[in-house]
Amino acid sequence: MSNHSSSTLLLNPLKASISRAVYKASAAASLSLGLSLLFAGQASAQEAIDLADEDNRIGYSIGVNIGQNLVAQGIIEGIDMNSFVAGMRDAAGDTIQLSNEELFAAIQLFQERMTAAAQAEMEANFATTQAFLEENGAKEGVVSTASGLQYEVISSGPADGASPTTSDSVLAHYHGTLI
Repeated sequence: MSNHSSSTLLLNPLKASISRAVYKASAAASLSLGLSLLFAGQASAQEAIDLADEDNRIGYSIGVNIGQNLVAQGIIEGIDMNSFVAGMRDAAGDTIQLSNEELFAAIQLFQERMTAAAQAEMEANFATTQAFLEENGAKEGVVSTASGLQYEVISSGPADGASPTTSDSVLAHYHGTLI
């Protein structure tokens, strides 16, 4: 994923969103290229498949697993399934219809589209985050720091109570939540 620690990602949701979006775009392009080269030759969903046969069941299960992963990652959206399956079959039969340059250009176009979609998602998330922070910061009792941290003191000790010195031990109970 990224070199950021999990605490950094939790404290900065915008960075986390950017990291996920870039990772998703890179993973999508790599996965689609790898799939077209590795898992070719499976039967089309429109053809009858004898799932009682062990080899067919294995092939079908691998196809379902790959398909579910592609759907979960949002990769399959906008991809023509007939051309996707044809590319896998052609790779298995070594009858690829595009030159390496054309394949590279198509994958590069796919990466650009995924990056643009990730950028749009990031911008939408940023706008939503900014709107929330502005609204939340305007609430009574919410304090906003220069770094953008917002907090609300729910309860505190008496105002006329003793203040700790540098030699005192202090016990504080914090309740932090992520929103």
